[in-house]
Amino acid sequence: SIVPVFSQALIAVLERAGTDNLQRYGAVLRNSFGDAWSGYSAVNVIGLVDCAVMDQCEYNVIANGPAGIPLVSFKKLVIDPARAMGLPLLRVAQEPSRLLIHDSLVSALKASKPSDGWGINIVPVLEIPPA
Repeated sequence: SIVPVFSQALIAVLERAGTDNLQRYGAVLRNSFGDAWSGYSAVNVIGLVDCAVMDQCEYNVIANGPAGIPLVSFKKLVIDPARAMGLPLLRVAQEPSRLLIHDSLVSALKASKPSDGWGINIVPVLEIPPA
C-alpha cells in the first residue's frame, strides 16, 4: 500500500485552505547513507469518495473491492463534481492511492510554493458537465 508523506509546510497550506480530513503520523525520512530529514508526516486522507464516472473512464481492474466497487488503475479518470461534494482533498474509491485536490487547493499551493517546489505533480482530470 502507498502511504503519502507530506512536509509540515505542505500540510499547513492544505489545512489553511480548508482541508480537514488528514490523519498525520510523524515521520523521519532516511536514505541508505544514514542522512535523515525531519519535519514530515505520513498522511492518511480520511474517507473514500465514489466520484468516478466509470463508463467514461479508462482503467484496468486490479481486484473486486468491497461493496461492489472494483479496485482499478485509471488510465483516464472522469469525475462527477457533484459526487466529489466540493471536498478540497479526497481519495477515489476505485483507486484509493489516487488523491484528488480541488482547484482551490491548487491555487493555494501555487500561491505558497517554496523556491524548490513542492515535489508533487498535479494532473488535471476530466469532469462531466453539470446537468
